[in-house]
Amino acid sequence: MEPFRLQFMDTLFGNEFVNLTSMEEIQDKATLKVVYISCQPQDQGEPSFSFSSTSAPDDTSSCSGDSTMILSSSESTSSRASWPDLFCVPRFTYDAEIKLQKAHVAFKENGMLLIPDPKLKSDILEGLIQEIVKYTVYLTAVNLTKLQRHSS
Repeated sequence: MEPFRLQFMDTLFGNEFVNLTSMEEIQDKATLKVVYISCQPQDQGEPSFSFSSTSAPDDTSSCSGDSTMILSSSESTSSRASWPDLFCVPRFTYDAEIKLQKAHVAFKENGMLLIPDPKLKSDILEGLIQEIVKYTVYLTAVNLTKLQRHSS
């Protein structure tokens, strides 16, 4: 049996197919896609991975035609970039940046720690989410570890 991965059409992300990590993620009559993974040698001697996907319509058992995309092993079938080795924290809203700069100065001058208000927390999380979604919809434990390591 060929190795495969399941994806589902996620309405939260513009009906893009995303990797299925839990059965709770799919809703009744959701569109699923089976992505077969097989290693193929390339001219340079480096393996690439061929992802051949087959989709099933909502309530029939037939399969649509196969489509094949050549991707690197770390990429998904979406147009997202691969996760960076060093995650760069994005710029936040103007108000959030001002608050963070003032808090940084206060910390340098007298060691006072920032206690962010709900609006600042929301702005920071929104900015991080917008940057993270460029790479992946769902963080893996490895991605989260890299993010935590470089956030200090």
